[in-house]
Amino acid sequence: MPRVFTTTLLLLASLALAATPLADSSLTKPSADAPGVLTVSALIQGSVASLSVTGIPAEVVDRDVWYGWSIKGSGPSDRKIGPCGLMTIQLSKPVHVLGHDQVKAGDTHSSLSFFIPATAPIGLEVWFQALDLENCELTNNVSDRIQ
Repeated sequence: MPRVFTTTLLLLASLALAATPLADSSLTKPSADAPGVLTVSALIQGSVASLSVTGIPAEVVDRDVWYGWSIKGSGPSDRKIGPCGLMTIQLSKPVHVLGHDQVKAGDTHSSLSFFIPATAPIGLEVWFQALDLENCELTNNVSDRIQ
């Protein structure tokens, strides 16, 4: 069962005050070497939501999949990311790290659960993207609005 993180999404309420309405972002197709396809469950105030990466090649060795988010848009923006160096990600600054999941060899799925505060503004759009830190490969980005 995925771990539940009650992390930086608590900042959504205060960050939303500075946010401007942005156009809807659609799911973008990952590149052929992407670690899988990212999806997000419904973002509902006061409940647990989850991010999932499916389609990870089973022959890949153990890896860490990191998840990031932004309320400013779908990028692109450049960001230094540990051993990967400077990368162009599909999230607009500021970008926040939500957490990570350790994927064992043979697994084809990664997931991360997190709490949406009851005070998060309804209608606020949040963008997500995941990164396979071992291979420095990004997933597609995806967005949803808080309900």
